[in-house]
Amino acid sequence: MPLDQPALFDYYTDVYGPGPMVLFHQLEVLSSRDAVLAALHEVLGTPHALSVDELVAALSRHTQLDLADYVTAWIKGSGAPAWPLVHSAYTPGASAGAMGSLAIAITNPTTPERGCKFHVALGDGGANSVEVAVDTFHDGPTQSIPVVQPAFTVSTITLDPHHECLVFPAGALERSTERARGWRSQH
Repeated sequence: MPLDQPALFDYYTDVYGPGPMVLFHQLEVLSSRDAVLAALHEVLGTPHALSVDELVAALSRHTQLDLADYVTAWIKGSGAPAWPLVHSAYTPGASAGAMGSLAIAITNPTTPERGCKFHVALGDGGANSVEVAVDTFHDGPTQSIPVVQPAFTVSTITLDPHHECLVFPAGALERSTERARGWRSQH
């Protein structure tokens, strides 16, 4: 919901294109698909004018999430979005089955913080991987998550393999710009 005055075509692309689908997908990950669909069913039951605030109120009721900060961070704003950047590091346990940890620190180029839920895949560069759930919406932008040391040596960290949130590895500013343009019209 741009607070500036973008070109009409860009506005329609953002408001009626992938933007809402990102919102709905993030909220599904934070709560459930059933809760998001129930909210949409409530507001789309009969033809009428619908504001973004009315949609958010229905989503908040059905997901039981306080979405005030989420709306400020993810929905309302001016200019091109600045995606959260993630610093991640894995510290292995002493042996397979021992506890290691995944350190996560989110840098939000804008305020307020843009929290969401996503996974991080720890892999061996081949077919083996384990996924670690990360919840910056509830647990904050800096975390140390206990991880049972897998039976393989972790050599790769894949951020958000299921595209549950718009986050990028720290130092990937160029890539985040490409992704931002990727869901916008190219003209």
